[in-house]
Parts: sequence; structure tokens; C-alpha cells
Amino acid sequence: MSVFDPLGLASPVLITGKCMLQDIWRSGIDWDETIEADAHKKWLKWVNDIKKLASIRIPRCISPGHTEGGATFSLIAGKARVAPLKVISIPRLELQAALLGARLASSILTEIELNVTRKIFWTDSRTVLSWIRSDPRSFKPFVAHRLAELEEHTTVKCWRWVPTKLNVADDATRDPPTHFDETHRWFHGPDFLRKSEDEWPQETVESERPTGEERSCTTLTLVNKEDSQVVPNVSRFSSWTRLLRSTARVLQAIDLFRVKRKVNALKHKRTATKTSSDPTWKHISKKAHTPAQKDNRNLKRTIGTL
Repeated sequence: MSVFDPLGLASPVLITGKCMLQDIWRSGIDWDETIEADAHKKWLKWVNDIKKLASIRIPRCISPGHTEGGATFSLIAGKARVAPLKVISIPRLELQAALLGARLASSILTEIELNVTRKIFWTDSRTVLSWIRSDPRSFKPFVAHRLAELEEHTTVKCWRWVPTKLNVADDATRDPPTHFDETHRWFHGPDFLRKSEDEWPQETVESERPTGEERSCTTLTLVNKEDSQVVPNVSRFSSWTRLLRSTARVLQAIDLFRVKRKVNALKHKRTATKTSSDPTWKHISKKAHTPAQKDNRNLKRTIGTL
């Protein structure tokens, strides 16, 4: 027995089979092993439920000629997916569902030959609504990429909040309905759509702020890096003249290492004198013995050795 449902019209019933198959995969059972008795019982019940789909007659007219000033509602297509085996947070799953609906709407509008002047998307997740109303660049890649794609298919004004109990899309995420026929709300939408737009569900409280775990943060660290000079150890020299001469050679070697083309290396060696190192030691001495400064308690503070 097989069910051909490319439009997802029977998703509230068929999704149960996908969930059972995923549970069997999660249990680690092999293909040639017998499934547990409880799983087998659920499977037989589901097979019996899908047999009832053959008696359902779904009206496919989506643009009636005469509405007498009223409104008609029809299901064109539906989509439902099971949550992946990898654990994902509920807000992320709800964001995936919002994107799934936006993609489906774009596909439908591409195929049907109707002039659609307005689109409305419903979600019962206040977190997803707050994400949609925020800048995608402020989130981590998972959320940011999906919000960016949502912007391609929809606008912020398209999205509205609906209470969970009135969310028809949830019918495809729960246990299969006891009575699933052409009168089910899955095919005709919630009752509030038939009322004035002023009577539609309204957000009575402030939307949830984006959770910190999804926010993209940048940490800046400021380091006060002192200007250090590569100079010989002072304690190893017995005179000022020898210290200057050794410092000049160190500075000369540094210059040679920095020069890619070591042309005139001999000339550099001959012209290096101790006078070139004298300003270096003056700079080091000045930094090591800065003038004392008075603080707010009239105490003198200095950096270096007294």
C-alpha cells in the first residue's frame, strides 16, 4: 500500500509514519530485525488510519466565481517535516518551520496564475517574530542565514502572531486527528479568518526579546603595549663606551635582517658607530624614570626605580 501526496494535503496523518520510522532509526535496530511490540502496534494502527484517506473528497477550486461579498478559504498545498535526529532548540525548529512556509508560499505563487495582492504568514512563536523584526546580521550564522532568506520571500509586515490553539499548522505536528475528513480545519483554515480583520488575534504582550544564545557577540580586548627596545643586558658591561658599541652592533644587525637585499652590507658595518645607539639609551632611560606625579592624596607616584 502506498500514498501519493505530493501536495501534502494529508500531512497530519502521514507525518505520523515518518515519526515512527525516525523512532525506529533512533533505537538502532537493523533492517533484518523485528521491531518491538509497542512500535508494531502503533504501526498497524497508523496503517488502518491511512486507509480512511481514500474516502476523503477535497474541493480543489481555489477561486470561486461567486462569493457574494464573502470570503472562501482553501488549502492549496502543505508541508510537514520531522525534527532532525540532532537535537535542535525549539526556537530554531520554529524558525525552520517559518522558513518552510515561506518557501512553499513562493513556490505556489510561482505556479498559480492568480494575482496575489497580499500575503499573511502566521506563527505562534513570539521568539521567531522578534527575530524576524531584528537585523539578521546581529545573530549567529544558523539564525542569520535563515532570517536573510526569509527577507527574500517575505517582509516584516507579512508576519503576524496566532495563539497555539488556533494555529492550524500545528495539526501536522501532533498525533493524527481522530476525525480527519474534508470538514477538518486543516483544509479550510481557522474560524477567525472569516471574521473582520479587527477581530483577528492580536499580540497583547510585548514580543520576546531575542535570546542571548543566538546573538552574535564581538569581544574586543585592549592591550597597552609598551614600546620595547631590543638592547644588550646592562649588567654585562663594565663601561658606558662598551655598552654603546654593543648596542650599535645589535641595532645594525636588526637593520640588516629587515633589508631584503643585503647590498652594501659591508658599508653598513663600517659606518655603524656608538653614536647611533646613544639616542636609544636616552629614550629607554627617559621611559624608565618618568617624572613623579602627585595624585589626589598629594602623594608622588613614579614609574621606575627611586
